[in-house]
Amino acid sequence: MEKHLRLKENSPEGGTYIVARSVSKGQKKWAFIDLEYLEMIAPGNKGFFAEMMKIFRTESVLSVNKMKEQIMNDDYNALAKTAHAMKPTGTYIGVNSMTTLVSNLERVAPAGNAGEIERIMQELQRMVTNVNLEIDEYLGGAA
Repeated sequence: MEKHLRLKENSPEGGTYIVARSVSKGQKKWAFIDLEYLEMIAPGNKGFFAEMMKIFRTESVLSVNKMKEQIMNDDYNALAKTAHAMKPTGTYIGVNSMTTLVSNLERVAPAGNAGEIERIMQELQRMVTNVNLEIDEYLGGAA
């Protein structure tokens, strides 16, 4: 049995819109993670799902730390490149709102707008923390 959830998500333009998602009965609904893409490419392969989540957990933290360093060094072109490289990481586990954030960061970084970069980075850090908490729950607290 499926039901449809209506969720608010941020649009790339900064507004919000409603998204309908189907969730099978008994399936855990995560606030950030959407396993639909992984289900499509590897149906039912929970080991693959776990591996992709572990990769996200590691890579997301490394990328955010690298971005912080690039901001401290005023290396905004490198920041844009790191943001670009981070986009697929979130896409694989269905964290589309993170993909939107890093796309926005990639777009604004070359101009060096410190206020906008700071706002996006704070939101990105919160999101990475929350996604990684969901990953830990999905993995049963495994490291």
